[in-house]
Amino acid sequence: MLTAKGIANTLIKVFEDGGKVFCVGNGGSAAEASHLTAELINKVKRDRLPLPALTLYDPAVITAIAN
Repeated sequence: MLTAKGIANTLIKVFEDGGKVFCVGNGGSAAEASHLTAELINKVKRDRLPLPALTLYDPAVITAIAN
């Protein structure tokens, strides 16, 4: 079962290992994916380097696959 702590630990390991996070969603989930990516690459509350993240979103392709 996925937990918030487990997901956070996985993300930390990905970044420590030099990896990137790719987010994707359909409809409202696409907006959430874009928001998560923005939070990772943006410096919100403290000065830090951006974390490597990218939203994979092409509305036509995602909708076609979902349908």
